[in-house]
Amino acid sequence: MASILIVDDRETNRELLTTLLGYRNHRTVEAGDGLEGLERARAEVPDLIITDILMPTMDGYEFTRRLREDARTAAIPVVFYSAHYLMQEANALAAKCGVDYVLAKPAEPEEVVRVVDAALGLAPTTVPAPPVEEFDREHIRVLTDKLSQQTGEVGNLSARLEALIDVGHELNVAQDASVLLARYCKAAREVIGATCSAGCITDENGHAARRYCSAGLEPAETTAACPSCGLRGPAVDGLVDQAAKRGRSLPDSAGCTPDIGPLESYLVVPILTRSRTYGWLGLGNRLGAGEFGAEDERLLSTLAAQLAVGYENSRLFEELKQRAEQLEHEVAERRASEEKYRMVMEEASDGIIIADRNGDILDANPRMLDMLGYTLQEFQAMNLRQLVSPEDLARDPMRLHLLQTGAVTRKERRFLRRDGGSLEVEIGITALADGRLQEIVRDVSERKRLEMQLRQSQKLEAVGRLAGGVAHDFNNLLTVILGHSDMVLSAMDTHDRRRRDIEDIRDAGSRAAVLTNQLLAFSRKQVLQPKIISVGSAVASLTKMLGRLINSNIELATRSADDVWLTKVDPGQLDQVILNLVLNARDAMPLGGRLTIETANHAIEGPQLIDHPEVPPGDYVMLAVSDTGSGMDAETRSHLFEPFFTTKALGKGTGLGLSTVYGIVRQSGGYIWVYSEPNRGTIVKVYLPRAVEKLETSKPRNEYQPLPLGTETVLVAEDDERVRRLTVNVLGQLGYTVIEAADGEIALDIARQYSSAIHLLFTDIVMPKKCGNEIAVEMRRERPEIKVLFSSGYTGDVVAQQGVLDPSVPFLQKPFTPRTLAVKVREALDGSAAAWPESKGSQAERLATDDPGVGQTA
Repeated sequence: MASILIVDDRETNRELLTTLLGYRNHRTVEAGDGLEGLERARAEVPDLIITDILMPTMDGYEFTRRLREDARTAAIPVVFYSAHYLMQEANALAAKCGVDYVLAKPAEPEEVVRVVDAALGLAPTTVPAPPVEEFDREHIRVLTDKLSQQTGEVGNLSARLEALIDVGHELNVAQDASVLLARYCKAAREVIGATCSAGCITDENGHAARRYCSAGLEPAETTAACPSCGLRGPAVDGLVDQAAKRGRSLPDSAGCTPDIGPLESYLVVPILTRSRTYGWLGLGNRLGAGEFGAEDERLLSTLAAQLAVGYENSRLFEELKQRAEQLEHEVAERRASEEKYRMVMEEASDGIIIADRNGDILDANPRMLDMLGYTLQEFQAMNLRQLVSPEDLARDPMRLHLLQTGAVTRKERRFLRRDGGSLEVEIGITALADGRLQEIVRDVSERKRLEMQLRQSQKLEAVGRLAGGVAHDFNNLLTVILGHSDMVLSAMDTHDRRRRDIEDIRDAGSRAAVLTNQLLAFSRKQVLQPKIISVGSAVASLTKMLGRLINSNIELATRSADDVWLTKVDPGQLDQVILNLVLNARDAMPLGGRLTIETANHAIEGPQLIDHPEVPPGDYVMLAVSDTGSGMDAETRSHLFEPFFTTKALGKGTGLGLSTVYGIVRQSGGYIWVYSEPNRGTIVKVYLPRAVEKLETSKPRNEYQPLPLGTETVLVAEDDERVRRLTVNVLGQLGYTVIEAADGEIALDIARQYSSAIHLLFTDIVMPKKCGNEIAVEMRRERPEIKVLFSSGYTGDVVAQQGVLDPSVPFLQKPFTPRTLAVKVREALDGSAAAWPESKGSQAERLATDDPGVGQTA
């Protein structure tokens, strides 16, 4: 059996031939155009080739010509397979390129088999006719040929008419202009018979908008009036004259590919309607004839007219489609806008009311109904004026008519709730585009409550600042009182009748010192110094005092685990935490109960981190205070640590106790958790980070042992004359050489002029001209070996800015006694020279910003 190569751009034609020849046991190879067929022919070298004539890229004629140029494929027999209305042109091409057999589409299966067998040499090509002696053979031949020619012409016309009808159906099917142009170009090429076809739709400026070339060419000029092919010149002329152009051998046809070759003939007609020219449609290289004829021009003009109508319809369809899409988009946007508005209405955290021009309510969102307690039906029966309290409405009437002029109303009102109560709200009313009114209502009752708390906090802060300033001034006075009292008592005989009077003076000074410390504690500006301590020891030291604070019907129990870890915290702050928690537990058990204080080690990890993600894993010391009191619900627990929040009766609590506990614990790097249920009691657990340092122990001081003496030189810088005079007298009696200075600049001048060694600078922190920290920094530049002891009666925040809160920096808090002065001076002289951070900003700026209630002396 033979191998047969089938070359056709239509898959259905290839499938038909493959199936038919398969029954004859022939092996077939397929190709979609002449270029692909040439590659397959050279690779396979088949026994027979059946090829279409009109194909993209390379037609059957050029394909056959290239076969004959190649020695390997030159002898392969070729059968042309073309439309039956192009048989005349197909036969002409067959004779021109040496093809002996031509099949017409569609062909009967017997005819296909007969031609294939004849081409392969498997059957005779002709059957000899029987002799006809009784007729004039020549006359019959002429009549037969004439009849055959006319029959062929009629068949061709009929086939072309059918093709025109088929193409006309595209007007009802094709809606895309580019697809319509491509189909008409292909149809014109096949119906009329040409090597190539091209078409172009131009815009109103003559620039190409859509184009198509049956050879698959892309135009080089995107804005050209036609693609850069051989039809360029006639196309431009045809558009100008609005008339068909046809002829032979175009000189500028070199723009086509080598597969097409130069155009030996052309036909171009305009695509136009009565109102407009849309472009052109053209053919190149007439098959089988030298030139396109008048019949071809009429046929192509008919196709071009149909294309113009189709294109105009497609353009109108596209406009209608775009308009429909635009309307659909607008409807979708409006629907989305309505849904969004409804979602905003439903989900808004503020109340929203929609009313008509007169204020009659039309709609309201759920938040608004929830704020006032109405149903939607009840709300829609009301007017905006009915929501406002009569007092507010009488004082400030609603002028809704002004809103239609573009005015916006924003003010605070008291709205009436359905249950008779009132609600503090902030409203904003504006007119919508359709004249309706929109009112935004915000509940500001919480904000009002916070504002009141803020004012209360500011009052407390002002009192605290005043207390800090008063305490500072008192500290200077008490230093003088206590110092001179101690000095007089030390020099007085124990049996002197006046001793009791001096002791009463000193006792009153000591009580006043306690009061100043309480003032500083109230203002939360005391100097805080964290230390390594044992929480269990702190609880044990407070147990006796706590027993006196709680009621007799409350049982106090303490439990402490063995080897409880150490933690770093200010001892005074820890005592305050324990005291506040115990007092809260006491108040929760008015009828008595059990109060337990527990300390233990606790490692936080695993599931606890899921419940409390803000807590870093690690080792903590736990302090737990539990009671069997009334307990708390979830709502109360959520506000537990808020400032000013209290569950106690009016006047029974400030609401600052637990917020202070929370602040102390967090400032110390710890965390606090509360577990409570109504009528089940409460457990408050405090977790403080474990400290790795050793326990700090302080040696007990014997108040009756002799005062430490010294012979070193001490420079005293103190702006308060009475405090300075007392300090100089005490240190002088202790054996020290004392140099005094009334301010910082004098102290620096003395240090520069003094030729001998100065062992200690005892300086007040805040003084006129230069503060103590600045004095110490400058003096250490010249005397690096000098020791420094700071003193101040100011509050802790001012002292902290001077860098003396660090335990390594010696500091003596006013008021001080001669004994504490003597001990601190000796400790400072015997210790190593400590470094401290330099102060930031001027002294005046710090005083004005941080403690405006202080005086001008320290």
